Amino acid sequence: MTDKIHPALISALNTLGLTTYEAKVYAALVLYDQAGARDLIDFLQISKPSIYESLQKLQDLGLVIKRYSKPAQFAPVHPETALRALLEAHTHAAAVAGAELELLRRENITEDQDEAVWSVYGNATVEHKIRDLITGADHQIVCVMGERYVPIFYEAKIRRPAISLTIISDNPILEQEIKEKFRSIDATIRVIATPGPECMPRPPDSNPDIDQYIEIRNVLDLVVDDREAFSIPPIRAKKLSGLHSGNKVVIMMTRDRISGFSRHLGSCPGPSHTQ
Repeated sequence: MTDKIHPALISALNTLGLTTYEAKVYAALVLYDQAGARDLIDFLQISKPSIYESLQKLQDLGLVIKRYSKPAQFAPVHPETALRALLEAHTHAAAVAGAELELLRRENITEDQDEAVWSVYGNATVEHKIRDLITGADHQIVCVMGERYVPIFYEAKIRRPAISLTIISDNPILEQEIKEKFRSIDATIRVIATPGPECMPRPPDSNPDIDQYIEIRNVLDLVVDDREAFSIPPIRAKKLSGLHSGNKVVIMMTRDRISGFSRHLGSCPGPSHTQ
């Protein structure tokens, strides 16, 4: 009979906060509609102390009702009600954790934090880092970037700081989309057409074959609150990699690079738009 309780159900209930025993007891009660502790022990082949401990926890969570009879019977609340209760508990826990973690972040006591330069590797890790930085911004976000990073800005919960974005894109409707997305934010948006190889900044006497290694859509230079900087070079690669730092010199250099790169791109032939 226990094969009626699918492992995927137990795993899902684990994710929602129940232990494996609690998940199995609740699932068994839904299957039985109501049952005594002895029925659950026999059905689930779980020890008596574990059954009673699980039943008590489920009662505390409001997922199980005890009917005082001899012997006592236990009945589950409707699954929809139970899942709502578990989700509300998660939402509340996330809110509490978020507030407390933000306090810890603001009171960071690492004295040499601004000396570190960290490498970030892999597309998913890079995207997570960008989202983390812009979500944590308090005052200002300054960035020049390829269009590929725009969805991260769309999805992130930005707390309405001032935003200055220079975006490299050939999408004719992107400018209007971004204006609509950030209409309630103090935003300066500039969309610039993808420059040709002849417009890319390059060191003097550089290898003429360097163009085959450049992928402008990968470029990103980001400064948040003049507190942190993150940079991804415009190189052709299967996986993104970048450098993250709180070092004041790195931040200053990144800001200068954003300003210079934006001016350079704006001087190249092709359409550009400014909000």
